[in-house]
Amino acid sequence: EQGPDFRFRDEVVNDGVLNIFTLDSTFGTFQATTNAKARDRVAEVHALRQMETIRQTDTFVQALKQSGRGTINTVTGVVTDPIGTVSGAISGVGKAFARTGDALFGSRRSEAEGSRMEALVGIEASKRKFAFDFGVDVYSDNPVLQDRLDDLARANVLGGLSYSAALAIVPGTVGVAATATGLTQR
Repeated sequence: EQGPDFRFRDEVVNDGVLNIFTLDSTFGTFQATTNAKARDRVAEVHALRQMETIRQTDTFVQALKQSGRGTINTVTGVVTDPIGTVSGAISGVGKAFARTGDALFGSRRSEAEGSRMEALVGIEASKRKFAFDFGVDVYSDNPVLQDRLDDLARANVLGGLSYSAALAIVPGTVGVAATATGLTQR
């Protein structure tokens, strides 16, 4: 199978239990150990193409630059006023305050999850929302996909990139569906 941004190699390796597919794409080479994972990889490449469309806009570039400044300001606030910054980040969330210790010092997070600070400021929630709307698994082991989702989420939360404006840039179903339903999360 092949598409505009990918092609599966003809040779499929079997390790005695699983077929291992190799997909070469515009965004890198990825492996899949099952037919279902191979379909996931195709969806990821499609999503990466859509994300690339967003990444090439001036709006995204400016928001990503701004997100770097936002990160510095947030980290500075945590260092100079840790209780005030953390309390401010979760004010109005009710039970979240009781779970702040878990969020900061809880169990080890997977490689696909961001830092505890990112969870507090909303980056992880934004990342999950983008992954859902692009039809990909937020916990995918695809490092290119993870980087792109992280960039979008940071630009959204810390850089002021409007969620609906980002998806409106994408031609096709994702952008149209998102704007038609009136998603306006910042």
